[in-house]
Amino acid sequence: MSNAFNSVISQVVDLGIKAIETSEQFNDAYDIIIKKTGATGENLESFKESANNVYSELPTSLEDSATAVGEVNTKFALTGEELEEVSKMFIQFATINDTDVNNSIDTISQLMKQWNLNMENLPGLLGLITSNAQATGISVDSLISGMCELPII
Repeated sequence: MSNAFNSVISQVVDLGIKAIETSEQFNDAYDIIIKKTGATGENLESFKESANNVYSELPTSLEDSATAVGEVNTKFALTGEELEEVSKMFIQFATINDTDVNNSIDTISQLMKQWNLNMENLPGLLGLITSNAQATGISVDSLISGMCELPII
């Protein structure tokens, strides 16, 4: 066999390996959604589509996209475009602040419940936390934790 033929075969094999690895990454991401939401059937397909949309629109990992979609649905009962938009907000928040997206969603949802905030308040709250973290040098996790400990008057 010629070197050119061997090179083509090697490239085809490499492509096949990458395709299998990519398929496994998608399956792992979808497993995250299933674990977080318990969704099956049409609901699961909708969440998969949302995770794929978020993943295609942001420079993020497939794992973070699936985590955000699953956790945002679980914490805020959102679906469709609203689920995707809020998931993107949390991924951007976590990326900017170098924090875990799952933890961010969890702690922010706790803070919103404690302070009786609704989804309309979310963008402002994320912005406020980010700007204060940047201004003070205090991590967002510490700021959120401190805010959760404040008494509600």
